[in-house]
Amino acid sequence: MSALVHDPNVTFLLFVVAIIGIYVEISHPGVILPGVAGGIALLLFFFAAGSLSPNWAGLALMALAFVLLVLDVRLPSHGVLTIGAVISLIFGALIFFNSGGPNQEPQVNPLVVYTAGALVGVIGLSLVTAIVRVQSRPVTTGVEGMIGAMVVASTALLPEGRVSYQGEDWTAVLEAPATAAVPGTELRIVYVEGLCLHVRPFVDILSHSSPTYVRGA
Repeated sequence: MSALVHDPNVTFLLFVVAIIGIYVEISHPGVILPGVAGGIALLLFFFAAGSLSPNWAGLALMALAFVLLVLDVRLPSHGVLTIGAVISLIFGALIFFNSGGPNQEPQVNPLVVYTAGALVGVIGLSLVTAIVRVQSRPVTTGVEGMIGAMVVASTALLPEGRVSYQGEDWTAVLEAPATAAVPGTELRIVYVEGLCLHVRPFVDILSHSSPTYVRGA
């Protein structure tokens, strides 16, 4: 087991597992398992790296790769920092492990470094893309989230009455041209004014190509 951990390729992969695990935990707090796995891998990495006589300047570049990954989640760089992290990780790993001079055989397989760097890049860019998509979604909470939602008339609307919205009872007023609706009629919220919902029959809304749903309360 000790010989396996002290293999430079395995040691490098331990570092990659560590930064991916901790990075996923930071970008998705509460997942727990990736953070635990990353912490264990990081401890094993430091245990193994101490016997390899590495170039610690390379470790600084590898650590910078992790910092850039985290910053790309927090800042609106749209993946640029992740690309920088991959470059920093690759150069850092080659410097960290292959520090014995020009005549020394590489201690870590460059193919392993490039493949791991590409994996980190794919994971980083995927998470950043997912976060950007979530942040770019329109607000669907509060009053804005109610516009266009379906309600059911719990009493007759003549044109005022009561409707059920997500299990709650609301006062509602029919919008022209509708003047009445019987209990059980499906309606859509056109706009909200205080605690009163202004609604139209669902079929009436479908007949309008460009209805106006939002109006100041």
